[in-house]
Amino acid sequence: MKSIIRFLYGLSVCCLTAISISSCVRELEMPRPGAGSGENGSICIDLGKDIRPSTRAEASGAETVVDHLDILIFAQDGTFQWHERASLSDTDGSGKITLGARRDGFVPGGQFWVYLVANSSHASTEFDGLDLDGLRSMTEETRDVHVTGSTVQGAPKTFLMDGVACPASSIQSSPSAVVLNDGDPSGDTLLKAELRRAAAKIVVKVGKGDKVTFDSSTAAGYYISNMPYTTSLVSGIDAPASLRTPDRFGGDDFFKWTEDNITVTSYSYAHDWTDASSFESEVRLVVNIPMTFDGVEYPNSYYQIPVSRTKVLKRNTCYEVRVTVDAPGALDPSKPVELDPVSYEVLDWTERTVNIGGEDDVPAYLSLNRQELEMDNVEEDYSSISFASSSEVQVAVTRVYYYDKFGQLKEVRDHGVVAGTRGGTLNGNISVYSPLPTNNTTRYIDLEVSNLQGLTRTVTVKQYPLEYITNILGWYSYRDDFYGTTYETPGSYRIVSAAIDEGWFGGWTGSWNYYTSHSQNSFFGSKVARTTVASGQNAGKSDISYYSWNRNQTTFTSYRTAEDGGNARMYHVRITSTSDKYVIGRPRITDGKTDPGADNAKLVSPSFMIASQLGAVLPTEYLDAAASHCKEYVEVSQDGTVYSDWRLPTAAELLIIMDYQYESDAMDEVLAGEWYWSASGAVRNDRGEDGSERNAYIRCIRDAYE
Repeated sequence: MKSIIRFLYGLSVCCLTAISISSCVRELEMPRPGAGSGENGSICIDLGKDIRPSTRAEASGAETVVDHLDILIFAQDGTFQWHERASLSDTDGSGKITLGARRDGFVPGGQFWVYLVANSSHASTEFDGLDLDGLRSMTEETRDVHVTGSTVQGAPKTFLMDGVACPASSIQSSPSAVVLNDGDPSGDTLLKAELRRAAAKIVVKVGKGDKVTFDSSTAAGYYISNMPYTTSLVSGIDAPASLRTPDRFGGDDFFKWTEDNITVTSYSYAHDWTDASSFESEVRLVVNIPMTFDGVEYPNSYYQIPVSRTKVLKRNTCYEVRVTVDAPGALDPSKPVELDPVSYEVLDWTERTVNIGGEDDVPAYLSLNRQELEMDNVEEDYSSISFASSSEVQVAVTRVYYYDKFGQLKEVRDHGVVAGTRGGTLNGNISVYSPLPTNNTTRYIDLEVSNLQGLTRTVTVKQYPLEYITNILGWYSYRDDFYGTTYETPGSYRIVSAAIDEGWFGGWTGSWNYYTSHSQNSFFGSKVARTTVASGQNAGKSDISYYSWNRNQTTFTSYRTAEDGGNARMYHVRITSTSDKYVIGRPRITDGKTDPGADNAKLVSPSFMIASQLGAVLPTEYLDAAASHCKEYVEVSQDGTVYSDWRLPTAAELLIIMDYQYESDAMDEVLAGEWYWSASGAVRNDRGEDGSERNAYIRCIRDAYE
């Protein structure tokens, strides 16, 4: 007959679930109603049927065992109302507990907090008369929390748990007070509660390299350095944990050894060491793995493994760590070698029943150290993504695509992308080869990683060429000197347009104008992208209108429709190195404007944005007015981001924009005129139309650095 063992497998199936109690007997000197039945005027708490009482639990089932439960009721202001302790034993398995407290003992319609604490080491009398602040200040000390549930003499057999009851009919999203007496004397109050463990679970999976053979011996073992062993009795308090480093542990309970993998399972209380000394506070697993490496035996080989990338351990959370041993560790246990790279995954925590030695029901897992990869101006990556799997892994390229100049997804058919595995069948790396994009766009590659047991993971690769362009959809534009007038507010003066240089205000003619003695024709008007086409041949293009405030009402005048090429996209150009066409460098800014110096004119910002058609202007003969306009220009994107730090381009920047707009899939034509103002003078577009060197157009840009 096949031997079946129930154990908790914490590698790919650690996930949080509601923890519940199957039965109860209250230690009270009063008659006990039938389990979960209640009677008129009772208060019942439904705790589910999944958690076992200690009298029915297997040795390996400590994660879901409740030995005793303290129920505390507080008024909304936190004052003590009731406490009782329930012990679990074999009953009818209804999962409901009926309190000794009755509904009519509480104010009708009053709000009360119902707290539950399971498996506390505190005596029942310590809870009597305790207010809510007192409960929150209580702590638990479990010096051997790391071996809870093991067969080690003196090891804890249960985990501290806590929860807050809520109405049985509600979905519990956050703790809240409940009504215990709704005023109906004929009914019962039905509550439910989820119990959550105070400990964190740590599962470390160690794979081996090609030249390594694991040599199991009595010397093998592990310990937790800086292990947190104290915690707050209830969650949400985050009291500082006391730390200790226990003795080495090598029992088979939590130290599983196979030919290809070693699995170490341990527990600790919550801890945060983000701002503390790593040496004094970081939680690490130190493990001795006797091995043979390249034919040479190493009876002692010590390694240390940080158990959390974020330097935080949280309650009721499983921390899965995966590493590969491909070289001998340290001989001295006080100077263990730190393993690298390490794959981390933070998971929910639950149990799973698995048949050990069964042919069909075997542990299944597939873990990746990352789900996203960036390839910067390179065609191949063979080591950034690592995997660990319970069976052979396969990689498939499911889609290759980019976003064009109008933000539309375009699939690449003949892409030449190849992906696979390297290093081993169970532990190794994902390799990716992709020719560099030639259209100045970011290439996206979707990979599907799967194993023979049907588990799948997805990876998105972003491949960047030397020069690439993205776009952001604009919403509306205005000038900073329009006294607060925008598309969303009329401002103080309702100014909607600007003249060709600094000047004085005109009179009221239905809206305010801003003009000069040179001309009373404004050269810039505030614009808004009123609609953007979602599909069809004009997908991604926009209907753009001038907008103005006229006696507190908005009026619109068409500027350009989507059918006529309306484009409200700001293009973001990124250049990662100097070429024979330009010199990379951040242009000098003087008094908020691009410096007109000859040396500055040769520079191209490595990351700059180009204003959309929302910033289009009539040509002007005044360079100073052009520079001043860009300083005042503001454009707001569809997500509400305000971009206000615009400037005139350098001459080199204008030339590179002219190249991109005709040669790239990533940028639309943004400089359609023949002449455009740079900070040092007008620059000619050989393929443009209209305008003159003395009466040039303006297209503002801004440096865009994160």
